[in-house]
Amino acid sequence: KRKVRVFDAGLNPKGSGEEKSVVQISLPNQFMQPRRGVRGVRASANSVIYPNYQPSVDVAVEVQEANVRILTILNNSDASTEYAYKLNLPQGGRLQDNSNTGEVFIYDNHDNIVASLSQAWAIDNSGNEVATYYELRGSYLVQVVEHLNAGIDYPVVADPSIVVRKIVPPR
Repeated sequence: KRKVRVFDAGLNPKGSGEEKSVVQISLPNQFMQPRRGVRGVRASANSVIYPNYQPSVDVAVEVQEANVRILTILNNSDASTEYAYKLNLPQGGRLQDNSNTGEVFIYDNHDNIVASLSQAWAIDNSGNEVATYYELRGSYLVQVVEHLNAGIDYPVVADPSIVVRKIVPPR
């Protein structure tokens, strides 16, 4: 499975030279596997694109200073309306959604927030907002994108973003 590893420099033992993973998030899987043979293409030092990751869907992973963005690109109305991202949490960690803001928080076993996911968003090719939201299903964050409404100008871009203290580029 392809996963974006998100690291927290504060968790590494002094002098070890290695960092421990805070959380891992998979690329979207729609509860199915990507097409066989799909390979990421490095678009820049901080981004990788997976063309034709799934039927009617491309994926881009972008690493910024304080977050990882997974841009799921729905190319037409044949694309799914649900995108599941498997989250591997810290041992004893948990997910909690904030129904007021739409954010999702990731807690460690000491009840500290180690990462958060920004409110779900999606826009079409004309810059119009497309209705979207998250659902938590066990260890999956599912982004539901309501793109089958009339007037949608494809492609539609949907983006869950994980915010942490320190991240490393995808490999």
